[in-house]
Amino acid sequence: MLKPRRERNKASSIATRDLVELFSEDVYIGDVRNTALELEGREWWYNFIFLYLAGFTLIALIASRFNLATVFSSLSLACGVVFAAYATKLYAASLYFIARGLLGDKKLGSLRSGRSKLSTEHSPFVSVHIPVYNEPRVVDRILSACTKLTYRNYEVIVVDDSTDETTEILRKWAKHPRVKVIHRPWRFGFKGEALNEALDATDPRAEYIVVFDADFIPPPDIIESFLAYFKENSRTAPYPAELRPLLRRLRREASERPLVAVQGYQYHILNKDTNTVTRAVSTEYTAGYIVERTFDEKLGLFKYLLGSVFMIRADVLRRYRWSRSITEDWELSLRLYRDGYRIAFTPLIAAPAECPDTVDKLIRQHVRWAIDSTLNAKKYFMEILRSPHMTLREKLSFLYFAYYYMQAFLFLLGNVCWLIADLLLHTHPAFWSSKAGWILLAYNLVAAPLMESVGLWLENRLRRDFRGVLASFMLLLLLSPFIAYASLKGIMLGRDVRGWARTPKSGRITETRLKPIFKRLVYRLIYSEA
Repeated sequence: MLKPRRERNKASSIATRDLVELFSEDVYIGDVRNTALELEGREWWYNFIFLYLAGFTLIALIASRFNLATVFSSLSLACGVVFAAYATKLYAASLYFIARGLLGDKKLGSLRSGRSKLSTEHSPFVSVHIPVYNEPRVVDRILSACTKLTYRNYEVIVVDDSTDETTEILRKWAKHPRVKVIHRPWRFGFKGEALNEALDATDPRAEYIVVFDADFIPPPDIIESFLAYFKENSRTAPYPAELRPLLRRLRREASERPLVAVQGYQYHILNKDTNTVTRAVSTEYTAGYIVERTFDEKLGLFKYLLGSVFMIRADVLRRYRWSRSITEDWELSLRLYRDGYRIAFTPLIAAPAECPDTVDKLIRQHVRWAIDSTLNAKKYFMEILRSPHMTLREKLSFLYFAYYYMQAFLFLLGNVCWLIADLLLHTHPAFWSSKAGWILLAYNLVAAPLMESVGLWLENRLRRDFRGVLASFMLLLLLSPFIAYASLKGIMLGRDVRGWARTPKSGRITETRLKPIFKRLVYRLIYSEA
């Protein structure tokens, strides 16, 4: 391990239980650690709340004085219709699963994820990459899990940018025969450059690379599960019978477009019961992964990497490398699709992780994503649309994701303008009515809660975690001003002037079940050949 820039006081590492045991069915996991972390400069977002409220108040006063009621009502309708296009996709995904459930087996039953195991004589070398920055509460946990994987032919590379006791904790792990620890004396390029450091240190034999963030706990069989998706061109591997229809579909698609990466399910569940914020975040992730992304996979739409819990071909990654973008995963996905590669998604490969546990952490995280994802969408917009390798479906779904965070701006502007036009100014376009406006507003508001309810139902958590749906709805209203600001900043300024801000981890575990239990419907849809 490289010598750190300055000597640090030796800190005691977190006591970690045998993580193989954590994936058994009925294990109780207590509170590991819950020390609050201070965030610097948190007062900035109070200023934006004031600016938004002052701005909308000023608009209302101007409209009432200069009789701009028609402008407000028309603007609200325009924003509402565009936002409705986003909402329609959520309805389509939700109704797809509801319809398949009603038309399918009435006794759906439940199954655990990861039930299929790959059995093959060929064991390609795999390199596991873990970027770390000031994670003393969770770094022992992730490395304990990664060094106890059931797959034999792999290595673990940790790139440490830490300036706290994390570096001391990693010193003991540097002695492990599977683990390489690289300490960077500066944070140049943030996570993207850290992953490039790991790539440069990767064993030349590596055929695949897996990436995890520090707060995840990968299950023991995760490498075998990922490799099953990349074995479609091998005719000698003895696959389980249930996998064969899926692999026939993958072979058919691979004959046209090579599969370069598989994104798994970031199962944000570890600290779900900490507070209302964590329940809301867990519910939102469940809906996004189980319903929307599985729907995208079935329809052959554009998919992208999500920063953690994915496997990618090493030869391709060595050619493309990671960028210095804050959303390096999204940026790499755009380049791969532009050049004719495909990315697959499966919820059946799941690794549990933490949820942000305060509103402040969540705002910072979403603002960071919104700014840079919008910036990269603008950067590659025409290249994607002009790509001869992508299908029309993929290009249309790229348009959906390109300015995904602009939904918040449309939602905020459209709804506020409608409330001003209807409740204060009592006017609307001649071809529109007050009743139709309220119906459109309700249509847009119900889409996300419906999808979240379907996601929890598919994961057998609806009755237990339904209050997470209500919490997520309230959180959506709270986050909208900040995400709207960030997406506009990404378009207009073209860069993130504040730089990168990490999301602190608590190390707390409140959930007793670390593997999702899905309805049989999910397995039938994913394993089907069509």
